[in-house]
Amino acid sequence: MKKYLLAICGLFVLWTMAAHAQPSASADTHIIHVLKSQFERPNKPLEVPVVVVSGDYAVADWVQGDKGGRALLRRNADGWRVQMCSGAQFKSSQVLRQAGVQADDANQISRALKKNEQSLTHEQLKKIDSFQGIMDVLSNPKHHHH
Repeated sequence: MKKYLLAICGLFVLWTMAAHAQPSASADTHIIHVLKSQFERPNKPLEVPVVVVSGDYAVADWVQGDKGGRALLRRNADGWRVQMCSGAQFKSSQVLRQAGVQADDANQISRALKKNEQSLTHEQLKKIDSFQGIMDVLSNPKHHHH
């Protein structure tokens, strides 16, 4: 019986360590699901090639057909929620801070976007940067497409 309990405890410890070793993987998956459920259409699949998370904030790059942009998300008790959409503006830590992101998180997101977007094609980056202005999704809840 002791061996059985020890084995279960060992598996629990390994599972816990694995869960904490990759916290952003589950956040990335959840963020992609949130974006796809909110904006994807049968005839317009939504690609989310880059997701960057810092604290309770995230920026996700998206491409849909010939359009693209970046979504700013915030985590609350109910999970991740899209706050705003923009384009090249969300690469700036200053703009992210003005949008309400904590300074440390804004700086981390800005640095990580620069690094992670190096793997994107020129065409993808051009679409993502093309979104003009900053759209507050929360104040415009009926907006369901990009």
